[in-house]
Amino acid sequence: DASAVDRVPYMAPGLQTPERALRGKLPTDVWWNSIVGTNSRERTGYPTQKPLAIIRRVIGASSRPGDLVVDWCAGSGTAGVAAAELGRRWLLVDESPAAVDAMRQRLSSRASLGRLRSRAHRGPGDLRGHRLRQGRVHPARGARLRRHGARPLRTHRAGHRLRRARG
Repeated sequence: DASAVDRVPYMAPGLQTPERALRGKLPTDVWWNSIVGTNSRERTGYPTQKPLAIIRRVIGASSRPGDLVVDWCAGSGTAGVAAAELGRRWLLVDESPAAVDAMRQRLSSRASLGRLRSRAHRGPGDLRGHRLRQGRVHPARGARLRRHGARPLRTHRAGHRLRRARG
């Protein structure tokens, strides 16, 4: 829905008329606000956080109010915040307990979202749990994993190996 996308000012020198300046134009395929500023109030500290303005534009242009927005690599939960602000239902999924912590903290501070529900799956194929048991996880990340119930098992052996890419 192109009408849901915020129009940007029409800035072509010499071609600008008062009508064009007022109406603006549809944004191009290059968007400049692609990172969250280091001093931004929006910043959560999650390493791959996307700016709320960009996610809001994507959701606004690709869905209607009441639609379900699903983010399978939700990270800090920016898509959930944007979807809620735009009147969409939302479902956030991430395999990282650190991401679930970041989402829970960010979304629980917004009273307008109501009660949040989360479910964690810690199956035997969890690669991060395996790395933690083998002692190959950064200590800070390991502490977060242990908080979510991943405990080191001395007797566990992985039934598979990961190959390195060649080339």
